[in-house]
Amino acid sequence: MDFKTFRDNAPEAKKGLLQRRKDIGNDISTLEQQVEAAKTEQARIDAELAAMEAFESALSGVPAGQARAKPRAKAGAKRGARGKARQGGRIGRKSSRRVQIVEIIQAAGADGIGRSAIIAALEAGGDAINDKSAKQSVSNALAALKNSGEVSHANRIYRMP
Repeated sequence: MDFKTFRDNAPEAKKGLLQRRKDIGNDISTLEQQVEAAKTEQARIDAELAAMEAFESALSGVPAGQARAKPRAKAGAKRGARGKARQGGRIGRKSSRRVQIVEIIQAAGADGIGRSAIIAALEAGGDAINDKSAKQSVSNALAALKNSGEVSHANRIYRMP
């Protein structure tokens, strides 16, 4: 291609490239909105599952998360990153601690509640939260709940979104 041909075609080629770039930006925005909607739906489902687990534990009288004994890993079972066998393809089962914390935050209402008050409420409920590892488990559960979008956190106060 000689210089004259390039000079004559460059404005149209640039216009086409700019339009394609704009279209890709729009596609990215649409996909980001779909991902956000899927995350919101997933958080809603997680909340419903937590409520069902709490209901089942209330009916059985066994604390949530302890209703069934954990099955032993089968020989040849695939192992996860930390060497634990994955059971039935289920990933990321919620702990009873997270369910308890969500219930405490919901009970606090719109004012929200701080970490120390959550620990105090758990202690009042019969949980022994007097050692460092128990307090760390509360912090870990709060961080997981915040990262999953199930609770919001501002100025050291946790609230339901």
